[in-house]
Amino acid sequence: FAAPRGLDRRSTMALAQGEWLKAHENLMVTGQTGTGKSWLACAFGRQAARLDHSVLYVRVPRLFEDLALARL
Repeated sequence: FAAPRGLDRRSTMALAQGEWLKAHENLMVTGQTGTGKSWLACAFGRQAARLDHSVLYVRVPRLFEDLALARL
């Protein structure tokens, strides 16, 4: 939280606790280039895996490609 990335510590720590997993919710991380989205998404994914959940990390271009193929 030392770097000026605009992250709210309380929200980030709440997400790290995994309550969103218990509520059967998905997590999508968005933001400006260089703000640490990939790092944060991987950290949340690792925590979810530790809590015995399956994890899928997909970048937006692949997500859109997969969604387009699913429509066919």
